[in-house]
Amino acid sequence: MRKIALLAIALIAGLALFMAFTMFGSKPQAHLSEEKKAQVLQRLKTLEMPFIENRGQTDERVAYYTKTFGGTLFITKEGELVYSFPKVEKAEKGKTPKVEGVAVIVERLSNAKVKELKALEKSPTNVSYFVGNDPKKWQTNIPTYRKVSLGEVYEGIKVELKAYGNNVEKLFYVSPGADPSKIRLELDGVKSAQVKESGELLLKTELGEIVFTKPVAYQEIGGKRVEVPVSYKVAKVDNKVVYGFEVKDYDKSKELVIDPLVQATYLGGSGNDAARAIVFDSSGNVYIAGATPHISGLDVFVMKLSGDLKTVIKATYFGGSNDDGALAIAIDNSGNIFVAGNTFSSDLPGTQGGAQANYKSGSEVFVAKLNGDLTNLIQSTYLGGSGGDYAEAISIDDSGNIYVAGSTFSTDFPATNYGFQTKNAGDSDVFVAMLSGDLKTIIVATYLGGSKYDDAEALALDKDSGSIYVIGITESTNFPGVADGAQPSFGGFKDAFIAKLNASLTNLIQSTYLGGSNLDGALAITLDSMGKIYVVGATYSTNFPGTAGGAQPNYGGGSDVFVAKFDSLSATSGNTGSVNTPNGQVNISIQNGTFTQPPQSQTNIPPLPSGFSAPYGAISFKAQVPQGATITITINFPQAIPQGAKLYKLINNQYIEVTNVQFAGNTATFQVQDGSSLDADG
Repeated sequence: MRKIALLAIALIAGLALFMAFTMFGSKPQAHLSEEKKAQVLQRLKTLEMPFIENRGQTDERVAYYTKTFGGTLFITKEGELVYSFPKVEKAEKGKTPKVEGVAVIVERLSNAKVKELKALEKSPTNVSYFVGNDPKKWQTNIPTYRKVSLGEVYEGIKVELKAYGNNVEKLFYVSPGADPSKIRLELDGVKSAQVKESGELLLKTELGEIVFTKPVAYQEIGGKRVEVPVSYKVAKVDNKVVYGFEVKDYDKSKELVIDPLVQATYLGGSGNDAARAIVFDSSGNVYIAGATPHISGLDVFVMKLSGDLKTVIKATYFGGSNDDGALAIAIDNSGNIFVAGNTFSSDLPGTQGGAQANYKSGSEVFVAKLNGDLTNLIQSTYLGGSGGDYAEAISIDDSGNIYVAGSTFSTDFPATNYGFQTKNAGDSDVFVAMLSGDLKTIIVATYLGGSKYDDAEALALDKDSGSIYVIGITESTNFPGVADGAQPSFGGFKDAFIAKLNASLTNLIQSTYLGGSNLDGALAITLDSMGKIYVVGATYSTNFPGTAGGAQPNYGGGSDVFVAKFDSLSATSGNTGSVNTPNGQVNISIQNGTFTQPPQSQTNIPPLPSGFSAPYGAISFKAQVPQGATITITINFPQAIPQGAKLYKLINNQYIEVTNVQFAGNTATFQVQDGSSLDADG
């Protein structure tokens, strides 16, 4: 007969003790603050965008093109400038927008011929394309350039092009003695044009308005920049809009520069809507991901930027024949990049051999793995059922497993048979899925939700316990696991929720509502080194809970930001806890101390000592030992403890017997003294 080991102490790999009784909590999670994200997005507006050489990845008439955050400029071999501005529908947070249409404006130099089209100043950026499911059509390390020159288009007048953020800069260099009034540009695709009082040129298209900023003209005289008054002149010739420039007096013996800026965003949106996910690598480089327009829709883009946000080091475009967009990004310990988002394409690249190789219907989640240089699409996979599926968050554990969370309307979401909640409870449920690091296997997935709308917004991993925290918004009055939560009752309309699952997604450890009587939603989460939980979100509730004594206790009006801190998601006493095991409920109590992490099942443990079994599995918890004090821990098992049973702790993945334990009936009792071998500080 095998002996029984009562594993009531469990230690997360990498800590000194499996059960840490002192102020010894989970490792800090990497988290990009909203302030830092805002700084990055602001810098993107001035980021130099390179011109990409056409090597067959777009129309053969195109020589070079640049993708800004507001649209694409194609430069044809004949020197025509073709602007593609998509009109993108306003999408809900977490949903990939769809392109409603594309405004195309063709700009030609009137009475001029481009003879010297060439790229100037090679850029450090290399670009890769993984578009469509035919690897033969993929391209990597395409060279790019900082500028494109159209050469001398009128006598003594040259034109160069640059691009930044949402903008395209067209520079006219007028040599001494040349006549700037010769510059005339014809526009196709424009219904009308007018010069506003502000000096801007407003172009009206079938889908919306495009703005050319007020032109700037200047000369360099005596080492100083001297501004020259300039304005647009607009006319209609043969039903085409034609514009040029009216330049006031200037020194005709010196070169004149005229600089009209095409300032464009998605029609109906902000150019920075394109960048939806940001993460830093260990070297300080910044990766951003989102959606970028092409002629028929949206593709995923991923960019690697220098830490000072001045240089695009690498850029990659990924997608199929329909709309695709990235919403979350993460980096594993090897520097590989994982991107999650939504797709309407049945021909995404790299899905063969993936966990779910084929597209099902509607909006489907995708996950893609690229190397850190963005030059190799290692693997991608679909993830979803026959309803609408939407990704919101991605995270990676220390073993390289990939966790993805979002919302699903599917009743057949894959791999949920062994998850905590095997069926969709109604409307949209949260999903959390764990995939292998090679994206070839969906290890397990679970629904999480009640009978109404539930949507995940963010994930956080407690890398000490392996627990998964997922947050979001719910309309369900029967959201699972809230009975013993910090807020067990639904506040009204829409509440934030916070839920804690075990690493294998088979057990909902605890969940809680968070909200008042109006609209509340959780948007971001992080854990500190003590395992405290911090949640940030938005609220319209005047009675949001727990604000008394806070930095701003009263509702300010409109949508207020909230920041909430939890010691635990549970409302139960800080010195008692219980865990459901396959062989019954195990209850744990502490005398003279409190839990800093309540008891929970622990599945990721090394093989047991020879000859022992563990009928209750492993149970991990953390408690605080007051300085200089001793706490008493009592564990009540559902059955009598057999003779010869032992209690073990884990240190550096090694089982160490707890020798001061006393067994009586179904109870095990032992003490932990501040500074002793069982104390993480001792």
